[in-house]
Amino acid sequence: MKVTIVHQYFKHPSEGGAIRSYYLAKGLLENNHDVEVITTHNRKTLHIKRIDGIKVFYLPIYYDNTLGKYQRLMAFIKFVFQSIRVIHQNKRPQLLYVISTPLTVGVVALWTKLFLRIRYVFEIGDLWPEAPIQLGYIKNPLLKRTLYWFEKVVYNQAYKIVAMSPDIEKIIEKGNKVIMIPNMADCEFFVPESKSSELLDLFGISDEFVIAYLGAAGKANHLTYLLDAAKALQNCCLNVKILVAATGSELEHFRMEVLSTTLNNVTITSFTNKGGVKELLSISDAVYVSFAGVPILASGSPNKFFDGLAAGKIIITNFEGWIKKEIETTQCGFCYTPTNTDEFIQKLIPFIEDDTLRKQAQLNARNLAEKKFSRKGLIEEWVKLFEKT
Repeated sequence: MKVTIVHQYFKHPSEGGAIRSYYLAKGLLENNHDVEVITTHNRKTLHIKRIDGIKVFYLPIYYDNTLGKYQRLMAFIKFVFQSIRVIHQNKRPQLLYVISTPLTVGVVALWTKLFLRIRYVFEIGDLWPEAPIQLGYIKNPLLKRTLYWFEKVVYNQAYKIVAMSPDIEKIIEKGNKVIMIPNMADCEFFVPESKSSELLDLFGISDEFVIAYLGAAGKANHLTYLLDAAKALQNCCLNVKILVAATGSELEHFRMEVLSTTLNNVTITSFTNKGGVKELLSISDAVYVSFAGVPILASGSPNKFFDGLAAGKIIITNFEGWIKKEIETTQCGFCYTPTNTDEFIQKLIPFIEDDTLRKQAQLNARNLAEKKFSRKGLIEEWVKLFEKT
């Protein structure tokens, strides 16, 4: 079967960022499907190339996390029109696999179904328009109603819907049409390992307990919570280092706050690819996963949660939802109220002081990755969707 994956943010492991769609494409390819990807790059011309056997169409649409909301909207609209053009101009696929966000990619899905009679599967990683509405990006009542209507149409017209978390599956309530396949832990690439003395020296770390924050630094992540935690750690004179490798619109503000408040326990390093993430995790004891206090965000499936599990790290979160339940059930870390740094300190200290407790939590994290979120197992489950189709 020929399958076209439409994903505006497709990344290869050599790049930084989420690479779920790369693994999905590879899974199809390895199971004898013909697969191509439509995505973007920050160049001025269309570029088509094969990456590990995957044919990728790179559309010339500039996008960066630091763009304003109107610039982002224009990038989303351009992606819709250029994606439709590519589908029309090339050999038609038998199935379209459309990955949101943004919700505007639903236009591509609906257009191809209406005019080309191509069925589509719609993957939902974040709930749009609910997330930008709760974050305050969309305020106009008429626009809200229009977007909610559009969301409903996209879901109703989909052949299948892939929800990336059990919370998303419950919220959209589409019965047997929905398949829940969460993000994946790469248990072959990320493995628990001892700390390298060379890497510790490189990052100026000696015997500190290390908490890593890796990934996005946008409004949705609200890294002010991490700043408050760092201040509390420094005020309590705890031997903890926070290692940050992130990218996004709020990173510069975070950097300036670290400098202005003289936080000696925070090290900001360059955003990195999958290999770099592996190195940073290898010298860390815990992974911090952050979302703003907006209820809908807790339904997400953040990549670094799964990387942290695979690497066998204690997981620290500051939000409710299905991930909190997983952490508490398996005892692989803790969740705290982000405005209560005393709670953060009280829950962290036992892991710092008790080697046995720390190692058990890390082992629990790895076991959870292997048993429930293994990339190999989830890819096999996902590919079955196309065999049935």
